[in-house]
Amino acid sequence: MDLKGDEKPKRIRWPKSALVAMFGLVYGLWFLWHHLSTGAELQTFERSLRQKGYPVAFVDLNDWYASVPSNQNAAVVYWDAFANLVPTDSPRFAALATNIWKVSLSLSADFPELSPWEELVASNRNVLDRLCRAMQLTESRYPLDFRYGAAVPLVHLGKITLCSQLLFVEALLRAARNDSEAAVQSILANLALGDSLASEPVAQSHGCRSYCNRTALASLTLILNRTHLNDLQLRSLTNAFYDTELTSDVTGAFLGELCFGLRAEPRELIVGGEHSSLLASLSGEILNAVLVLADREDADKFFYGNTLWSYLNACRNPYPLRLQMAPNARTVCNQAKRRGYLISACLLPRLDGILAADAENIAGLRVIQTVLAIERYRLGHELNPPAKLRDLCPDFVAAVPQDPFDGRPLRYRLLADRYVVYSVGKDLQDNQGENRKEWQGPNSPFDIGVTVKRRL
Repeated sequence: MDLKGDEKPKRIRWPKSALVAMFGLVYGLWFLWHHLSTGAELQTFERSLRQKGYPVAFVDLNDWYASVPSNQNAAVVYWDAFANLVPTDSPRFAALATNIWKVSLSLSADFPELSPWEELVASNRNVLDRLCRAMQLTESRYPLDFRYGAAVPLVHLGKITLCSQLLFVEALLRAARNDSEAAVQSILANLALGDSLASEPVAQSHGCRSYCNRTALASLTLILNRTHLNDLQLRSLTNAFYDTELTSDVTGAFLGELCFGLRAEPRELIVGGEHSSLLASLSGEILNAVLVLADREDADKFFYGNTLWSYLNACRNPYPLRLQMAPNARTVCNQAKRRGYLISACLLPRLDGILAADAENIAGLRVIQTVLAIERYRLGHELNPPAKLRDLCPDFVAAVPQDPFDGRPLRYRLLADRYVVYSVGKDLQDNQGENRKEWQGPNSPFDIGVTVKRRL
């Protein structure tokens, strides 16, 4: 009997080395195709940004942050002021920073106890004189060299914070001595100090500018609750706060973040410094190897760059459309994590904070401009505030300012002994003008407002 027809065909057994070689060939072809395609996309993206005049590398930021002739540069005068700060006053500055918030929330009839700060102001008179002189210059460029990348020193921001605190106290001391004109000059100097950071392509710089605006607003609120300013002083302050709002633009902050992300090294995000542990260094090296093998870096940076471009496009619009057009940070971060994009997952979460902080800053500036309009109205109406904000139009404001968070007119409450002008804030809930308390976190329900007592 012939059994050959019943024999099963023999399987072809590939040697393991051949299987490994085949896998390596397929992976190599995929890697080559993916690397070339994503690398080309990233290069095309960067080239299109450069054609639009935007920086994509740290060295480009030096050109974008335009230089200013030294005789027109306010930063030169400010730097001289910083050099005159008295080093031994550091503990008193720390105490002052702690007390500014508490003082700004006070609505008592008298000025808070300021005598402990008189010596601080006196010992830094040279600083304050230079801060006032710098107001005469409208252009500013601090000596930052962005070739250092993310390591560029930002020592001037700490100095600006100290000077802003000094101006806060100086304004209150002058008002307490019934020198309202000098007090107004201190407030204007505080705004000008913050404005010197307007073009700086660093997110922390815009945060520092917002701090200057808040201290200027806080000192003015305290003064308005304890004395009256004349119409000329109110007009001067209105113009200054309006100019500050007009030049508030966080485009530079996003461009700095764009350059940081496009030039970031995944390993550095894990290692995080020269004194990091051996375990962290080893983890960084392993992670870097994994990302190279998976060819994630170019795709990661392309994703990050496109997300930043969406933020930059949103910044071209007014509030609240700007907030509505900005990407949802949680959504894009989840997408980055699912795709294994380490750079995007690490850096994108902080972008929402830039816009939110800017919106709060704009809200405060619009609220205080409205309060100044009310105070001007009161001067011509026997110190009585308007029944509604529309009564300010058109003599004191062209239109009631919009809340940057919901686009509706700012809220106004007229009470028996005071009035409140406020924005609903990022939670979009009307909390009746209740500001954030000292013990509340940034995500607590609060409004952004100013309360003024109806002094006769």
